[in-house]
Amino acid sequence: MSNADIFVGETIGTAILILFGAGVCAAVTLKHSKAHASGWIVIAFGWGFAVLAGAYTAAPLSGGHLKPTLAFGLTEGLGESGTLALIVALLVVGIGLSLGGPTGYAVNPARDLGPRIVHSLLPIPNKGTSDWGYAWVPVAGPLIGGALAGLVHNAAF
Repeated sequence: MSNADIFVGETIGTAILILFGAGVCAAVTLKHSKAHASGWIVIAFGWGFAVLAGAYTAAPLSGGHLKPTLAFGLTEGLGESGTLALIVALLVVGIGLSLGGPTGYAVNPARDLGPRIVHSLLPIPNKGTSDWGYAWVPVAGPLIGGALAGLVHNAAF
């Protein structure tokens, strides 16, 4: 794979991830949507399917590394079979169902920071705040968590 292939694959995969993920949030939130007020489970599964669709789309060009989810890739054969993307998607559903309510589902900067920037820039009448006071959590949290996971992995294996 060339660097250009990897860049294009990850860009398209991330775009699909954000389109489906932000789309399910909009569907549940917007008053005139058929999915309005359908609940947290819909959001959690929507984000899980967003990861799955983005990873499977990116896989032929880049390997589908939309998220650095460090330890799953070490399991031989899962990446090649496509099972790895499914496992990561189910992990995202699990995180959303169990931790999404208390944390706002802030699991990575791509999921949170891009839409937050767009929200702050769009001239939407009567829009709420972009909550910049919380914006550091989905950026710093994954960076700190990734570093700690790397340290634990190196110490354990």
